[in-house]
Amino acid sequence: FKNIFLTPLTVFKVRKNHNLSNAVVFAVQLAVCWLAWVALIIAQILHNTYPDTVKLGGIFSLAWIFYLGFVTVLTVQRAQIRNIYGIHGNVIEDFFAALILYPCVATQLETVSKPDGIAPIMPDNPNPQERVVVNHYGSQQETKA
Repeated sequence: FKNIFLTPLTVFKVRKNHNLSNAVVFAVQLAVCWLAWVALIIAQILHNTYPDTVKLGGIFSLAWIFYLGFVTVLTVQRAQIRNIYGIHGNVIEDFFAALILYPCVATQLETVSKPDGIAPIMPDNPNPQERVVVNHYGSQQETKA
């Protein structure tokens, strides 16, 4: 529930936990885009409710452009975490997951950033030179690093 409103904070923590650069920049970009999206939707609702006093035509389109910016930044974060752990997937899946279910994506990132977050679903890998990839069907495939 908290990731509906605190996604930027979650992404900041994830980037810090994984020693990824620009944690503050990612969090600020997410916060600005999310807040602009919400504020512009509220402005559009006010315009529709009080058309004589609030003159803001076309602001709804601008709101969704900010939302797409938010989704893009979240997509980049999810793709980076997937690459770190060798989780099967692609950027298109990451984009649509963030577009449709951004709180779930943030919760997933938060779970992975915990010390034991991904351990239950990732198999043991005794050879650090090989990366274990888990595909959609749960089978494992080892690849050389």
